[in-house]
Amino acid sequence: MHLDGYSNLLKIGEGGMAHVYRGIQDSLQRPVAIKLLINDLKSDQEARHRFERESFIIARLNHANIIHIIDRGISAADMPYFVMEYVEGTDLSTTTKMRDVPHREKVDIIIQVLKALSYAHKNCIPSALVGHNPLIA
Repeated sequence: MHLDGYSNLLKIGEGGMAHVYRGIQDSLQRPVAIKLLINDLKSDQEARHRFERESFIIARLNHANIIHIIDRGISAADMPYFVMEYVEGTDLSTTTKMRDVPHREKVDIIIQVLKALSYAHKNCIPSALVGHNPLIA
């Protein structure tokens, strides 16, 4: 995959609607996460609209436990994408399944997720959008 302004792209995740890549934002030489609509949905106008709406909704949020949107656009291959800050670590599912994570730390993670969901809810963000999204840090 090629995206102008970004280099060293490596797929780090995927879902039913998009792939997520880790890369470097060339202009600032910083790591970023790039969410790109999957190719199968390229011609699906409803999917493109939902994907675009997601980036606008998340960009409105400013909370310590919610990933920030840095940029968005359309690739040279006519694929919508948005760029987020990159947070190093393991995903929530993996973290909660680890046996060596102390109970207290698991509770702290749950509290952070609930704070993010509460903030999103107070800002009229549909919980369904936040709930299935890997954007909560």
